Amino acid sequence: MAEYYDEILNEIDQYIARGEYDDAAFLVRRELAMPYIPPETEQALRSREADLRFLRTARRREKEWTLSEILDQLLHGREKGQLAAAAKLTERNLRNCTAELQTYLSRDPLPEAASLIIDSLAEQEVNEEFVYRKNGVEYTFWADAVTPVSASTGFRKALRIMENHYLQDPVKAEAAKGMLIHECYLFLPLSYEEDEADRLAEEIISQVEDLYSD
Repeated sequence: MAEYYDEILNEIDQYIARGEYDDAAFLVRRELAMPYIPPETEQALRSREADLRFLRTARRREKEWTLSEILDQLLHGREKGQLAAAAKLTERNLRNCTAELQTYLSRDPLPEAASLIIDSLAEQEVNEEFVYRKNGVEYTFWADAVTPVSASTGFRKALRIMENHYLQDPVKAEAAKGMLIHECYLFLPLSYEEDEADRLAEEIISQVEDLYSD
């Protein structure tokens, strides 16, 4: 798996070099949420996390987005703007804007942006009820009752299964991991239980094999 971690660190460094700090921070956050990280890799990720904290603070000093600006972009922006706004909101105290988030989630929003918000609401244990409309289906949930993706037992077990399955194929392992994370985020506010992990891992492995066979 050393090759996989080298590729991830290189990808993070490329984002940082291009000034795409939100994308770099997302990768760092994703990797640090994993159940196991080699000690040397964790040290490298922590170092980049500190660098990003400094760089993002410097950028914010140049132009600090107010909460109102972020929410306006979330509620009225195009898809890319919504995703950027959702990423910025993960760094804020979401208790300060629950009414706006309730409105946003009820409007059948961009699923990727909505997933970031729901996961952050769960991590911050916001004791509020939300209605999330996705593809015409409504989900009513209390944010503090939602399991964050990184804490999902089904996610953790499925990840272990896939890592073992692709132990000798880091390229497919990376693809499988990305698909699993995407699937679990988009499944929010629901989460996969441990007894669903085998089926989930099999489905992701099947998708990876189909992808590479094509």
